[in-house]
Amino acid sequence: MTVTLLFLSRFIVHYYLISFLSGRQFSFSQGGWGAAVADALQRKCDVLNRGFSGYNTSWARFILRQCFPGEMLTGVALVTLFFGANDASLKEVNRIQHVTLDDYRTNMKAILQYFIDGGLQANQVILITPPPLGEEKWAVACMEKYGSPINRSNANTGLYAKACCSVAQEFGTGLLDLWTSMQEDKHWLRFFNDGLHLSQDGSTFVAERLVKIVKERTSTCPRCFRTGRTLTLPAQKRASCSETFMGERLGMIPSKVVACSTK
Repeated sequence: MTVTLLFLSRFIVHYYLISFLSGRQFSFSQGGWGAAVADALQRKCDVLNRGFSGYNTSWARFILRQCFPGEMLTGVALVTLFFGANDASLKEVNRIQHVTLDDYRTNMKAILQYFIDGGLQANQVILITPPPLGEEKWAVACMEKYGSPINRSNANTGLYAKACCSVAQEFGTGLLDLWTSMQEDKHWLRFFNDGLHLSQDGSTFVAERLVKIVKERTSTCPRCFRTGRTLTLPAQKRASCSETFMGERLGMIPSKVVACSTK
């Protein structure tokens, strides 16, 4: 498993976007969708990625408080939750990762409620459904990697995607329905390397749609400092790096942090 943290200078007034997900720990690899989101939010939000390969919602729920202690939720602008592909494993083939549909729904609600109890509004959370499954490719991968028959099906994954959508509707969160939107492209199999894990085309697909949602929901978050083209410093201040970085006296950042509202 991989934990990715991106922090800016302690002098900068900033917000966080938290990404909590399973099996997507490589979202900050070259061409990854997580990197695209971080790039889009430069000088507005730091993106904290918590990707745990192979995890289902039961395991994610178990480590939730360790990953995100309550005091960490101060200053969070958005949270993305990306679970379901592992939960949707077929019980008869993959008992270890399989989570029943009812338990998946319960776990998603519990994870979501934890962030709400921590001070976030429901519309500050974006649920991402599991993507579709390219069964032919994944069947080959299962035999090559594990020596076993295919352990998932696209139809079953669709049930978990629908459950995710229902939780988003019930709570009023944001939603990115990958299972539906990807299959609207007749060449959607190109979005996966092995039928399950995202290819670079797949990451681009996710990035384009998620960045749009994230930008809309962070539109009122201020950028840190003025741009270089508009910044002028009083002559008497130029020699003092510490005062320059503090910025408040120079009008570079507001003296008080205003809460970031979302649409």
